[in-house]
Amino acid sequence: MNKSIQARFWKGLLVLFVLFLGFPQMVEGSPGPIKLEVYPGFDGEMKGDWVPVRVKITNSGAAVEGELIARRPDIIHRLHAVERVKLAGGTSREVSLLLSPALASPETEVVFRTDEGVVARERLRGGIDHLVHLAALYDITADDETSIRANVDGTRKVVELAADIQAGCLHHVSSVAVAGDHKGVFTEDMFDVGQRLPTA
Repeated sequence: MNKSIQARFWKGLLVLFVLFLGFPQMVEGSPGPIKLEVYPGFDGEMKGDWVPVRVKITNSGAAVEGELIARRPDIIHRLHAVERVKLAGGTSREVSLLLSPALASPETEVVFRTDEGVVARERLRGGIDHLVHLAALYDITADDETSIRANVDGTRKVVELAADIQAGCLHHVSSVAVAGDHKGVFTEDMFDVGQRLPTA
């Protein structure tokens, strides 16, 4: 066997060896997919001086170590709670955090951070019993585009928000304009009773 063939043989074997073992930086500290499920308060209600939050962490990748952090990114001085977590590959673990009233808010996000940065994020949802939508444009001289943007699109966004934060009940308050030209008493059960609307 000549030296050129031997050199290629050993180089090929070395490449196979490295591929077989893997590159250390790819294996070590590589968390794989991390999933967070957040369960706030007592049966979804956040009441009292301190609020417990259960976080289920599921790791479908390699073993990982990091910090579970509850934080309010909307507050400049960054309120947060931190818990150090080690999690074997292919396992789940439940961690409880105790949050101050300022942290027990729909703006709070729970993140799992490793040396590589944030690898999973979930917002704190639930705990809002009532969301009231009062905003509307009540100007019969406004053009259709402006009215639709404020009254239809704005309401749609509030409905999406209520679903996203898992609000217990959404209250949508309308103006008298919904009655149109109807004469007499008009109740919430009378959505469409043939009334003509000034914008129609």
